[in-house]
Amino acid sequence: MKYLRSTFFLLTLLSATQVAGQLVVNDALSPEDAVTQHLLGGGISTDNISFSGDNTQLGFFNSSASNLSMQEGIILATGSSLGAIGPNTSSSQTEGGGNLFAGDPDLELLSDAITHDAAILEFDFTADSDSILFRYAFASEEYDEYVCSDFNDVFGFFLSGPGIDGSFENNAVNLAVIPGTDLPVSINTINNGSPGVFGADSICNAIDPNWQDYAMYYVDNSTNVGGNEIQYDGFTTQLVAGYSVTCGETYHIKIAIADAEDDNLDSAVFLEAGSMESSDIALSFVAQSLPPAHPEDCLIEDCVVGTLEITRSELDEAATYELSFSGTASEINDFEDFPTSISFEAGESSVSFEIVAVGDSEIEGEEALTVEIEYQNGCGQAVTQSTTILVIDQTPLLLSTPESIGLCPGESTTLSATVSGGVEPL
Repeated sequence: MKYLRSTFFLLTLLSATQVAGQLVVNDALSPEDAVTQHLLGGGISTDNISFSGDNTQLGFFNSSASNLSMQEGIILATGSSLGAIGPNTSSSQTEGGGNLFAGDPDLELLSDAITHDAAILEFDFTADSDSILFRYAFASEEYDEYVCSDFNDVFGFFLSGPGIDGSFENNAVNLAVIPGTDLPVSINTINNGSPGVFGADSICNAIDPNWQDYAMYYVDNSTNVGGNEIQYDGFTTQLVAGYSVTCGETYHIKIAIADAEDDNLDSAVFLEAGSMESSDIALSFVAQSLPPAHPEDCLIEDCVVGTLEITRSELDEAATYELSFSGTASEINDFEDFPTSISFEAGESSVSFEIVAVGDSEIEGEEALTVEIEYQNGCGQAVTQSTTILVIDQTPLLLSTPESIGLCPGESTTLSATVSGGVEPL
């Protein structure tokens, strides 16, 4: 299966937020908000959310202008999450605030090392389809010096529940593995392909003789000098963790990270906002070139256009879905060529089309059109997904000039006009 989903979130900057290097981190985040407001996408309900560690190890990040491969989400770090803020000015970043000396048995089993400074976010969840996934990136200050060494900070996504028989606590399995393998993601498995100054080939070869093949998933951050880089010396490309589940059953996931062997040199895992999902179909609407001070889900008649995107997670077969409409706006009278159904070819994950609101020169006030798709999810239940588009009148552009002006021969003057109405930029 392949998956795609677009999500949009509102970023609230609190007093604990720090800004530098175009990365924003807010470490004043409750575990409940981290999961329900930021991590979860569609098709998943949760319960029993808990966090173990120092509160500063959990945070919300926005990296829209940094070199991290995702826009925003949550971060778990072995030190304070504020240590992720760039630019990369240190080769040995160790930020205070870690959960000193506390380890985790699953991480120790995974790494075969004593762990410290563990940050653990865990919760129960129920999925509305037969699979889950989320997107993430691992970053560490141990790159590149400690590649192929025993100092190997560790993290894992441990899933347990019906039908799962793994080797970790509660028979859990680790989802944080290199694509196409069962190898855990770490600095000894994903790196630049060369042992560090404190490492040796033999250590990485013992893990996998082909360990250098996975350099394709590595970003060397120590050579970035653009000023927008995060603090950690290296990180992975965006990776996907996924697993098959039974629809409607309750599972438990533990997201954990810790220092290995010592409590120096921070590491972190970034989880993309809205990426933990189990939704079969999703709708999203984006207005293009929207003027300031307008809602992000609105169109302006005969001026601002938008794009409606429908994505799906099940790609095996072609499918057609009917659209239904409700609201004060009409898909027939207020829009140009609004489709009444959308079709996917086999293997196609996304269909999008442009939406144009027709200018009718009438003052109608704000109107709204709700677009809905109804389908059966993986549980055989009827599900309705929807998005609402606002339509706003275009205010006429008015120019006001002096009615008359008197000039004597040989004189000159400057004429000016007063502009009102219209849609910015004028």
